[in-house]
Amino acid sequence: MTEKELRRCSKADLMEMLMFKQREADSLRAELEEEKKKQKDMHLKLSRVGSLAEASLALTNVFEEAQRAADNYLESVRKLAGAPAKSEKERGE
Repeated sequence: MTEKELRRCSKADLMEMLMFKQREADSLRAELEEEKKKQKDMHLKLSRVGSLAEASLALTNVFEEAQRAADNYLESVRKLAGAPAKSEKERGE
């Protein structure tokens, strides 16, 4: 609406337009807040997924180290017992 058209409107019409725009702005603010909450929730979920992936990787490394330690222990026990040590191929590595 042009400025000239606005000047021709009555006070009641202008007030009605103002109230309509205010309701529209309130609705948009509420929608924006809801979207911000959704975004925050999604960000939290994504950070949790990242943390789970990191924890999984750390556990994998722990298990690999534990397996190496167990293999070394068995090898040293076999050496002490006089049994031949298994090669990496025989251990499946």
